Amino acid sequence: SIGNGQLALDAAYGQLNPKTGRIAWSEVQRYGGEVPEVDEFDVVDVNIQDLTYREYSGVLHLILKRNLERNSGAEVPFESNIHKSLIAVDERHGYLDYIDLDIGNIVNRTDPTFLPMSHQAFNDIKDDLLELPPLPHRFQGRDLGDSYARQFIAVGDYGIVKFAEVVELTDLRGPGPAVPSLPPPPAPAPAPAAVSSTAVAGSLSAAGVTAFAAAKMYRKTAAGAKKNK
Repeated sequence: SIGNGQLALDAAYGQLNPKTGRIAWSEVQRYGGEVPEVDEFDVVDVNIQDLTYREYSGVLHLILKRNLERNSGAEVPFESNIHKSLIAVDERHGYLDYIDLDIGNIVNRTDPTFLPMSHQAFNDIKDDLLELPPLPHRFQGRDLGDSYARQFIAVGDYGIVKFAEVVELTDLRGPGPAVPSLPPPPAPAPAPAAVSSTAVAGSLSAAGVTAFAAAKMYRKTAAGAKKNK
């Protein structure tokens, strides 16, 4: 939502109670004041284009689109009024950080057909985050473990689409889905009954950093998030 030209980004987290079948909601977390503003612009419209829950880390990644209106300074030919960013938030540690997706940069708008067109012609309604199933993965020689899900992003940018892989290197870990226990096989007497157990996804300690294409975004580690809350 928007308040006086500024972004209001609020979130509440729900947890299902399996006994009652009801969802218990957390208190509302307000992140808008921590998302960097775009200088000399007010926010006139805002939308979350896509959102994904990272089971690997327990972090939410979302694509935030802001439509802007200049409030000061001189007009710039062919400037962008559409701003998009990738934001990471966590239920326990709050706002982590974001990556500016650099939408509408005149240097990248090389097709002259698109330059004179109205901003509204590119006010797309959908960008996408895609996660692959968890698998063993390495990034720049670093082992991310056996339960890492690779993540990709597709974002509209004034007549073109940008594709990139988002690589999450963090010491935060999600709870990990439990592997259902199989019932013990029947055993002939007097052998003892078999013992069943559950397992959770393995974890790997890593430095807190998120990478988008060639850019890097340093984010709070678990210790730093607690300190700064």
